[in-house]
Amino acid sequence: MPLVKVIAGFFRLIRLPNLIFIALTQLLLQYCIYEPLYRPFLTFDDTRQFVFLVFASIFIAAAGYIINDYFDVDIDQINKPSRLVIGKLISKRGSIFLHFIFNAAGLVFTFLATRSIQQSYLVFLNLGVIFLLWFYSVRFKKTLLIGNIIISFLVAWVIVIFFLSKMDPMQLIRGADKSQSIFYQLTILYAGFAFLSTFIRELIKDVEDQDGDRRHGCKTCSPMLCQKLVAQFSPQCSTQKARLSASFRFRASVTKSSSCSGHKPLRFIIHAGSWLTCLPIRRFALRLWLCRWSV
Repeated sequence: MPLVKVIAGFFRLIRLPNLIFIALTQLLLQYCIYEPLYRPFLTFDDTRQFVFLVFASIFIAAAGYIINDYFDVDIDQINKPSRLVIGKLISKRGSIFLHFIFNAAGLVFTFLATRSIQQSYLVFLNLGVIFLLWFYSVRFKKTLLIGNIIISFLVAWVIVIFFLSKMDPMQLIRGADKSQSIFYQLTILYAGFAFLSTFIRELIKDVEDQDGDRRHGCKTCSPMLCQKLVAQFSPQCSTQKARLSASFRFRASVTKSSSCSGHKPLRFIIHAGSWLTCLPIRRFALRLWLCRWSV
């Protein structure tokens, strides 16, 4: 088998475009939100820890994609046989080996990303994510709506883990300064937006993959139910986007004299990012409508 074909299959297995998007998301959070807010207090160690965190997120996500495809081989032979990798380009034993290696690397990089021993809880949190990805692939993916909610949470986790790596939750409880409060609110808004948009995307996938899912006992949404859920959650995504932009405008207006005001990259990433994320939602809604009439 040509080596180039195996490499291409490997990149398809780990969803390389999605991994790039994960890295880009955390990169933009670091340089367009976190650094403008905390520039006077940044050190070289902060950049080093951020790089380790990005690698941790990439490795754990890649391991999740591998184990998901491992348990979906039979379903994928029906839904997308031309894109099948495990059992065709990479053996099942090899995929399991890659899964454990990537998870181990993810935990090591998570440990390296901690600022002190007090942040070791990040390692246990990412360990919990690894187990959640496993159980999602084995069981929860086949359960009505629960799998959709879990994968939406895991997408939002990319944003939440970035916040937790930068902030001490106890400091936030005791009373955060102005910059920390802004950072916290933007994190919650973006994570919520990521959750809702991913949830809609997962509903669309349920409709598109329903033939293979039904043959293997997966309890996924019907087209009619998916349409109702998308109609309910799409306005909430738009509301989340509006809250995100409004939060920035308000905070910028009350912090004109502080070190975190007037940063154009922060304004750009909030408006451009939320606008770009709305485009797939409209496309997914159109595809769902078409799926409804094709079944």
